[in-house]
Amino acid sequence: MSVRLPPPADFSDEEEKFESGSSESEDDNDDQNWDDWASDSLVQMPCLSLFDEKTLPSAEQAISYDKTTYGFDLNAKCSSLSLDFHGRIRLINYIRKTKPSPADLSVLTGSEAFLTSDEYLLPTLEDDPLLQIQEGDWSDSDDEVDGKPVDSARRIKALERQLALAKQDIVDYRALVSKKINLPDLLEAPEPGPSQIALSAPTRDDDTHYFKSYGENGKHSRISPNQN
Repeated sequence: MSVRLPPPADFSDEEEKFESGSSESEDDNDDQNWDDWASDSLVQMPCLSLFDEKTLPSAEQAISYDKTTYGFDLNAKCSSLSLDFHGRIRLINYIRKTKPSPADLSVLTGSEAFLTSDEYLLPTLEDDPLLQIQEGDWSDSDDEVDGKPVDSARRIKALERQLALAKQDIVDYRALVSKKINLPDLLEAPEPGPSQIALSAPTRDDDTHYFKSYGENGKHSRISPNQN
């Protein structure tokens, strides 16, 4: 069984750049660049619609397309059902696997069995970008406190926390899927080679076979004169 999960975004280089400049004063342009990078890193991957074969340039655009075309808003549905990260994963995989209509999804209550089933933690679509992001990862809700703009340092700290949580969710999910399908065991189990096959077959001792045959021939030779 071959299952590939979406590759996690490579944050290392950008984090180093960010840390090196965090001690300096931040201006509006720096904040905007950070926001652009955070958004692009997570969602700028081609993504298939949940309901047809159309591929959109990003997960964000796929969600928007499904909302406009089919009236299904993935983010709004996850919020209304109060789904956590794994609940969202299950919903996406359930839609991809069973292909329900938007009307069917509109009546979900959150108590459906599939929302707690481990079956739907396994990716239905390889490299599915929708499994890589979650609603509110890069929300601007921390930009203001009591209606006043938050200073750059506090805003950066909030973004760092969101980044760490998003990365940890992906790591936990990948570990969980690997455990469910026993990937380490499948990868480490060696296939029998020619030498192993040869050892499993019974071998003939040629010397023993020779002397045994010789003895049988001699026995027949001694018996033959009496029979005459």
